[in-house]
Amino acid sequence: MTDPQRLSEAPLPPPTFRASPFFLPLWSLLLMLLCVGAVVFAGVAALYAVGGRVPAISTPQVQIATAPPERLQTDATPLAVSGFLQGAVPSPNFVLSGPTLAPVYLTPTPDVISLGRTVLVVNVGESGLNVRQTPGINSELLFTARENSLLQVIDGPRATENDGFTWWQVRDPFTQQAGWAVDIYMQVQPLGVPTP
Repeated sequence: MTDPQRLSEAPLPPPTFRASPFFLPLWSLLLMLLCVGAVVFAGVAALYAVGGRVPAISTPQVQIATAPPERLQTDATPLAVSGFLQGAVPSPNFVLSGPTLAPVYLTPTPDVISLGRTVLVVNVGESGLNVRQTPGINSELLFTARENSLLQVIDGPRATENDGFTWWQVRDPFTQQAGWAVDIYMQVQPLGVPTP
């Protein structure tokens, strides 16, 4: 006789591989491989059907379709209706006309006169720029700088109450003469411009 208590204490047999929840039967693996193969085959067949073949190399041909020359009107004039063009027939001598926008000229931001800068004498004409002993129009005239001559700024600015001008002390780099001149007749040269 066997002891009932002993039966309950008997070890259980080890689980088999087929009892695992992650086990897939062989037929399901084969079915999965068959489906994947069918999808790949269908994709390749679709690419081949829509142009997956390599075309033969040929020279492209360009065709331009235009109206026959007898159908073109060379004396076509547009019909103006309420200020709009309507019914215009294109002519072979087509020219754009009408208002145009003014061209845009990009200019650098103007520099301000400062110590050490080189200035160009502008807008003085034949009379030139008067360079004086001290700031002010009643000061002694030292020399006259010609139009488009270059001067070096060495001092300033000074404002005078009696004439309302701003004055800068300038030096002619050729003659080394120095004096005071009004700023409205001087234009600052860019920093890259060499001084004489």
